Amino acid sequence: MRPTPSRSSPNSLWFVMLMALVVASLVAGLGMRSPSPPDEPRFVLAARHMVETGQWLLPHRGSELYAEKPATFMWLQAATYKVLGDWNLSFLVPSLLAALLTLWLTWDLSRRLWNRQVARYTVLALFVCIQFGLMAKRAQIDMVLVGMTTLALWG
Repeated sequence: MRPTPSRSSPNSLWFVMLMALVVASLVAGLGMRSPSPPDEPRFVLAARHMVETGQWLLPHRGSELYAEKPATFMWLQAATYKVLGDWNLSFLVPSLLAALLTLWLTWDLSRRLWNRQVARYTVLALFVCIQFGLMAKRAQIDMVLVGMTTLALWG
């Protein structure tokens, strides 16, 4: 009888430690800053208006309709606020969760198409892209769009 190979290898331990570092770097500083111009305050004000008025279907900036951007991102910010109750934390959480979802979906998709080693390299390559990290830590629609697009491709 041949012994079954161990599922826990030194390489997988390094990968788990690397992913913990990735998550820690994305979460670092969460909730420690206010929305910064030009876009973040606009999105937060639209989300805040949804929460305060109960009008969730269409976002507004004050009394005028804000139809230039899709409402999905503002819905996510408003829903996060309803759960967490703090705007300084809530406005960044949708981008963070979308980034983590994108990393996981990328890993799972490349693991299914090729193998675990390729999946590790793929996730690492995505994470070291400067724009990916910047968008994950900003309250922008872009990261949520990337997460939803990756989810659609994964599906």
